[in-house]
Amino acid sequence: EMFRVVETAHRFGMKVLPYMSPFCFTGGTIDDFVTAVDECMKKYKFDGVYFDGIHKGIMEAYHVTRNTRKAIGNDRILHIHSTLFPLKTIYLPSIDCYADYLLRGENRKTSHDTFR
Repeated sequence: EMFRVVETAHRFGMKVLPYMSPFCFTGGTIDDFVTAVDECMKKYKFDGVYFDGIHKGIMEAYHVTRNTRKAIGNDRILHIHSTLFPLKTIYLPSIDCYADYLLRGENRKTSHDTFR
């Protein structure tokens, strides 16, 4: 069924990005997550991946984002939704630079105290 959905979306000029979360991944290590993303991209011909959360640790977030970008290549989309860890109160260009799209701040009030 997934093959049919992706094929139909592509026929109508739409892109398909599966919802995946390195933050919630319980199937092993960060490298196992990157391998799973790569396998999904190849098997289903997805156009990229939508991350919901990255990782609690900054170095782990950097590692998973950088290695996912390397695995999917520059021709696919990496959309990162990271409202909480590690980017709740700080911005990390060393992680952000690997994303095509960033989403932050949902359900948060913005004030002068939020952005320092």
